[in-house]
Amino acid sequence: MNSPNERERDAAEPAAPEGAPPGFEQFFRTYPDSVFLFDREGRFVAVNPAAASYFSTVPEAIAGRHMRDLFPPEIAAPQLGAVMRVFETGEALTAAEAPSRTGQGARWFNTTLMPIKNARGEVVHVMGVARDITERIVLQEERAQRMSREADARKLETSGRLAGRVAHDFNNLLTVILGYARLLLTQVPEDLCGQVAQIQRAAERAAEMTANLLTFSRRQVLDRKAIDLNALLDDMIGVLATLLGDKVRIEFRPCASPACILADTGQIEQIVLNLAFNARDAMPEGGTITIRTERVSLDEKAARRLADLAPGPHVVLTFADTGRGMDAATQQHLFEPFFTTKAEGCGTGLGLATVYAAVKQHHGHVAVASTPGKGTTFTVYLPLAATPAPEAPHARPASPSAGGQEKVLVVEDEETVRDLVAVVLRNYGYLPLTAATPEEALALWKEHDGTIDMCITDVLLPGMNGRALAERFQRDRPGFKVLFMSAFADVEVFHKGLMPAGSRFLQKPFSVDALLQELRATLDG
Repeated sequence: MNSPNERERDAAEPAAPEGAPPGFEQFFRTYPDSVFLFDREGRFVAVNPAAASYFSTVPEAIAGRHMRDLFPPEIAAPQLGAVMRVFETGEALTAAEAPSRTGQGARWFNTTLMPIKNARGEVVHVMGVARDITERIVLQEERAQRMSREADARKLETSGRLAGRVAHDFNNLLTVILGYARLLLTQVPEDLCGQVAQIQRAAERAAEMTANLLTFSRRQVLDRKAIDLNALLDDMIGVLATLLGDKVRIEFRPCASPACILADTGQIEQIVLNLAFNARDAMPEGGTITIRTERVSLDEKAARRLADLAPGPHVVLTFADTGRGMDAATQQHLFEPFFTTKAEGCGTGLGLATVYAAVKQHHGHVAVASTPGKGTTFTVYLPLAATPAPEAPHARPASPSAGGQEKVLVVEDEETVRDLVAVVLRNYGYLPLTAATPEEALALWKEHDGTIDMCITDVLLPGMNGRALAERFQRDRPGFKVLFMSAFADVEVFHKGLMPAGSRFLQKPFSVDALLQELRATLDG
């Protein structure tokens, strides 16, 4: 009579069933994929070592146990149903790919079930061969997520180009509105000054919105320097508490080490403010905002999972609220410009779009996790700066000159902007000459042979760009002074080679004071 240990070994390593090919026992023991035999009750007759390893045990410990002993009902039921179909039909089938929970966590298997028949053609066992395809499934999911992110990025890039174009056109219009409003304040009766000031304030607010559009389109100029995010946030907490009101409680939990990043301070402050306002609006009855920072190091796999960040050390800023949360459909559109869940007239829809663009400009990543009724958490990854950089001293801007007497050539194809600049210059004593095209400018250059003191020109002109026009003047008179202006940000015009590095530049929309200041600095420089 066999001993108990021998009986267990015999069950775990069965003799070849009737009709099995030679070498079945060897195949069963050594096959690298999971192999197992079932009886008609759904019990494991035997499993090979590869199958047992997923449960961190040996084959003898599984033999004789029911499928329901090893798997939860939602997994055991469909698997058992597939085994019973093979017993009933006598035909092999491939089970649907589905996750199974093993001792190694959730794993995906591709399982083929085959009938084992005796000499009479009766199905006596069902043999299953399960191949672990977890790695393939993970790669497929990562690829799908990457494709989804790339599609979202293309959509946002298209929106960004449109936003940049809109901002460019509005900057020309706002230059005119702000300029004439400033001039009117010095000319209208005192009882009308308040009304003109309202026009000016409205135009300034519109200029802020176009600045947000430029940020979203990633055409905003960045002044990067090393800053400690912990110190910046600590300085902002008091301001945030005042802005958000008494109903909102703020908890700040900085990491122990300095969280140094290379960033534009104004842009980081804008990210924090926009996230704070978004959290406040999600908590109309009040609640808590928890702001945390931590330092993490991302390996290549983690960096790729987070929208292809560069591997290495990062600062992570999390911004969690206890508000009403969002559903998945809302989260899909969250960073799109002009998308808002607020009532009409209660938001521009640019806040989170600006956050997204500002983070991307800093080579970072922003993600959102939210559940309706359970709050929202924004997570921002920013590269950690290697070492704190010393702050460069900022030159104090010179105050605008009261005026001058120089002859200034103004080249601008937008008539309203051209007329405004001419009016300002004339009001402050300068002698302006205006041209709508490079051809007109060259004709005036020839007509006023050698008497033009400097040129203010738009960067983009019909037929010849501002740089080419300036070079034409400077061939005749080396060292001739030129002030460039554009409704595009200088980061764009410099990168496209439309303006020589180191040139003086006036960003539209500009104020009268800024125009006079840059004009005087160009002449005196």
